[in-house]
Amino acid sequence: IEKASASPADKDLIMKAVYEGPGAHALNVAINDLLIEWSKTAILDVISVREKASVDASADVDFAQFLCKVGLLFWKQGFYDHALEQQWRALEIQISVLGDANEQTAQTYNDIGMTFSNLNRQKEAVENCKKALEIRREILGEVHKHTAESYSTVAMRLKTLGELDEALEMVMKALDVRQKLYENKDHADICRSLITVGRILAAKGQHDEALEHFRK
Repeated sequence: IEKASASPADKDLIMKAVYEGPGAHALNVAINDLLIEWSKTAILDVISVREKASVDASADVDFAQFLCKVGLLFWKQGFYDHALEQQWRALEIQISVLGDANEQTAQTYNDIGMTFSNLNRQKEAVENCKKALEIRREILGEVHKHTAESYSTVAMRLKTLGELDEALEMVMKALDVRQKLYENKDHADICRSLITVGRILAAKGQHDEALEHFRK
């Protein structure tokens, strides 16, 4: 505690956890909770500093990319509400400066969709992932690895939502694109699509067809 230079209040909290709680377990929980709060506070402080350093943060694409990275950091730590907040801020800037028809904007829509999924808000997850797919089809074309990835992402979100027929349609499109992209039919992306097809077919109760795709 002394080496960490904890504040008097934090020292009291830690010692109280040790002496009045169930011992080491309570200490670990208390320290973990403190570290989580310190971590979030530190990240938010960095955002504030970076925003103040920008001439006009509301029109700063680099700041938007920074917010996307912070959102990813929050997402990896399981702070999904914080992640979503930064992702929305980034998206607002990107739409204002870059417009909808831009890969950075598409990626942020996709990231927002993934965060909604982690928050168990699956309809909103599907909506945002579909928006990313729509943009990528427009600016990258149908036969592009990012378009294929979006088809696959939408398929998985639809599967989670229970929309299995549409999920299967989407993943079959991902598979078709990837088979056109890669001469090597054993490419990892093709294998991933085949596995996803199999999982969706299994969820539909079509076990023989699912097994066929797993074997491929």
